Order: sequence, then C-alpha cells, then structure tokens
Amino acid sequence: MAGYSAEERIGFIAAMDKGTLEVLTAGPNPFGVRQYDSLKAKQISSWLPEGIESTRSSSAVRHKWNQMNRSEIQQIKPGTKYIRSRASSQGPGYEGGAWQYFVPNQEDIITPCIKTKFKRATCYVLR
Repeated sequence: MAGYSAEERIGFIAAMDKGTLEVLTAGPNPFGVRQYDSLKAKQISSWLPEGIESTRSSSAVRHKWNQMNRSEIQQIKPGTKYIRSRASSQGPGYEGGAWQYFVPNQEDIITPCIKTKFKRATCYVLR
C-alpha cells in the first residue's frame, strides 16, 4: 500500500474483517456496483463492493461518509493485485459482512463497456 500514510493504512485495515482477508490477482470477473455521491464519496475509490447486492448496513457505510445516491458498475482491471474481505462493523446499523474489494491504485478500477450487437459500446451508469 505504497503511497498511503500509516494512519490511512490503519484505517483501511480497520474496515476489513481480518479473518476473511485475502490478497488476489484480478481475472476477468471481479466487479461491483460503486455507490457514491456528489459531496464526499468519489466516483472512483479504492473500495468496491463485490457484486450488486450490498447495502449501506452490510457494507458498513455511514451516511456522513457517503450519501450513496449514485451508482456505477465498475471492474478491477485484469492482472491487478487487490484485497478481498468482508466489511467489518462500524457500529449499530452498520453491521458489515458484505464482501468488498480494496484496490490500492484507483487507476486499476475501470468502468466496463459492453459491446452490443449494434457494435456500440454501452456503459451502465445508474442514477
């Protein structure tokens, strides 16, 4: 996690359930729906919930951190090393437990576009 301060690294590890932590290399499939807002939470972040079924409670995302009023399908670039773990609890109402990815370099998170039979690329952004 080069490029991050010791305090930031401690915060990252605190957000992970240590018993489920594993370091993986991305193939073609790791993706999730990044939920963000226009205030504090950026569209691209090192954190990405796995799949499409996480909630505020299961991801342990407090309202003051992220309003979660925008969503976008994102993917980890194949070949990228990343950490997979379950979200640790952030207190009552934010129990955690959802699978999440931590990608140290935000440039390794991409918005996949899907080619249609009309040979146009379609990117899925949910607002």
